[in-house]
Amino acid sequence: MNHHPRIEITYNSITFHWKTHSPPGLSQKDVQMADFCDFWATVVKTVPAEDAPSCSRPQGAKA
Repeated sequence: MNHHPRIEITYNSITFHWKTHSPPGLSQKDVQMADFCDFWATVVKTVPAEDAPSCSRPQGAKA
């Protein structure tokens, strides 16, 4: 999709930030990239950040 990733890797977490320059604004390419990411997040069984395990709060506690 010609997006440019910025990848943050921290303990027990990987965050992808995507950017594209053409076309400007939100486009169908962005929607397709979001669908791609959602699909692979499901495949690797990711969880929302607020539900992810953390060393700083008890298991199951909400942030």
